[in-house]
Amino acid sequence: MGGDSKEKYLDQDKTYGTYYYLRRIPEDILHFYQDNKKTKNQTFVRRALKTKDLGVAISKVRAFNHATEEYWKNLFLMDSKNALDRYEAAVIRARNLGFTYMTAQKVAELPIQEIVERVDVAHDSGTLDRNAVLGLVKIPELRLNESFLLYRDISKSHLLEKNERQVGQ
Repeated sequence: MGGDSKEKYLDQDKTYGTYYYLRRIPEDILHFYQDNKKTKNQTFVRRALKTKDLGVAISKVRAFNHATEEYWKNLFLMDSKNALDRYEAAVIRARNLGFTYMTAQKVAELPIQEIVERVDVAHDSGTLDRNAVLGLVKIPELRLNESFLLYRDISKSHLLEKNERQVGQ
């Protein structure tokens, strides 16, 4: 990487002195990028930080990296075998793309202009974004045996002082 900074994922253009966020796309995430027309041949994420100031660049690169990590985490959730993870990830993806997640049936009932906006975004997106915007991810049914496990995950902090026998009841 160019520049004098040891900051991870920070690259400096040697000719102009501007900074960039530069990060290799991990192998286990690469297939998500291959599915999208705009990112089909990318192996790196590279974004201009639009600054020549090292301090500003470091601040921006940390923010970009945090957002990238959250995005990749969301991709994993959408690819999960767990229906609740996939649904929650679709809700987040739709929100990140500027829409409220709703089922395909609800999308079909929207005014034509909003349907067109969703279809335009879906057309230029990969499968996971397309499914989120068009409401193609099924809302999971929560079974009674899964509800207790979900409750335990949500309330872990309240269960810290309890022993296994108390938690299992």
